[in-house]
Formats: sequence, C-alpha cells, structure tokens
Amino acid sequence: MSIAEGEQFARATPAPPRYPINLRITVPFYPRYLFVTLIIGSEKRGRDRLRGERDRHPVGTVGNLLVVTIALGVVSIAALFTALVATAF
Repeated sequence: MSIAEGEQFARATPAPPRYPINLRITVPFYPRYLFVTLIIGSEKRGRDRLRGERDRHPVGTVGNLLVVTIALGVVSIAALFTALVATAF
C-alpha cells in the first residue's frame, strides 16, 4: 500500500466514537500488568451484536463476582470509616 492509498484509507475510515466517560488505565500487578477500562455512553450496538457479545463475554463469572465483592467491601469500609470520623466530633 502506497502512502497515498494509506491516506485515502485513513480519510475513508470513520473515527471511533467518542464517549462521555472513557477511562483506560494499566495497573501493575506482579508479575503482569492488568488493563482496566470503563466506558460509559449511549449504546450504539445492535441487538444481534449485543447477544453475540453477551454469549462470548458473560457477566456472571467468578472474576467479575470477586471484583464486585472487593469493590463493595472497599466502599463499605470507607463509608464506615467516614461515619466513625463524623460521629467523633
């Protein structure tokens, strides 16, 4: 592919959609790095694609349950700590 063809392709390819919230971070987690993504915006995928992705990437997995449990624990401890500090004064 020549440079001119590459430029034409780049112009013809639509830009990826912009989302109001698009957080992408890499977390060092020995011995590997973990990639965490949070994307929030209006749904643009069709019903067929949603069904296919739900089959390939189910929500109800052990890893997801573990992450939700840890997140709820952290939030609960933070709320308890805040309540204890607020009542101490």
